Amino acid sequence: MLEVAASGGLLLFTTFVLIPLAISFYIGFTDQNPLLKDANFVGLDNYRELFGDEPLHRALKNTAKLTIAVTIGANVGGLALAVLLDGTSRYYRVLRTLVFIPQVLSAVVVSFVFVTILSNRGILNSVLESIGLERLAEPWLGKPNLALWSIAAVVIWQMIGFTTVVYLAALQSVPDELLDAARIDGAGAWKRFSKISFPLMGQGVTIAVTIVLITTLRLYDHVAVLTGGGPGFRTETAVFYLLRMGFTNNRTGYASSIAFVLLLIIGSVSAIVIGLMRRREVQL
Repeated sequence: MLEVAASGGLLLFTTFVLIPLAISFYIGFTDQNPLLKDANFVGLDNYRELFGDEPLHRALKNTAKLTIAVTIGANVGGLALAVLLDGTSRYYRVLRTLVFIPQVLSAVVVSFVFVTILSNRGILNSVLESIGLERLAEPWLGKPNLALWSIAAVVIWQMIGFTTVVYLAALQSVPDELLDAARIDGAGAWKRFSKISFPLMGQGVTIAVTIVLITTLRLYDHVAVLTGGGPGFRTETAVFYLLRMGFTNNRTGYASSIAFVLLLIIGSVSAIVIGLMRRREVQL
């Protein structure tokens, strides 16, 4: 029975992952265009073009900025909320549910909600004007130096529910005996957390950081709805640029080469981060 299940799993993996990956890899060596009947083999021309593609480089920089900001913000915020919500009463359970709700919502739905909040005549600017702080009102999604960070704030708001749940599970897995012993020895709340709880949360930290990192590296939905890559392509991410090349400019071959390079980047970054995070994990 197990052999049949393993064979079925391998067949599915080959059919839906390996074969499409191989086809995409081959297309990356062609000038395929869905509007043209035939595609020509161009060798490494698409990959050579990558090195001089300034819009792609800008998109990669935007992706890097978003990834750093969201990974730090979502994990620091999630850890802080986990500490605050680490209780057993019904009150804490209700609050944990409310915090997690954004995570189960569609990224498109969340983005449309924040468009109404962050647009020029949106809720945020209206509130600021109503309380006499109109000088703080900004075109949050239309100003080049604010739009990218507005996207980061929206993604952090949605991802923080996931990191909170992961850190809560990690906190509650810390043996009470260790905390009680430290409390008897006179250790305060901060010392118990920094010296006992946090070091023993290593696996939870690894999971939370890795998932948020991968999610942000392939970010598309939020950008498409909130800014459409604007203003002036200043908020384009690598995946947004890839899809623009493939489906708007109809350069399927070039888009496939970008996709393969992104796969290598995401895989390499994830492997490095996981390796570094596991080094600090404390095993009981």
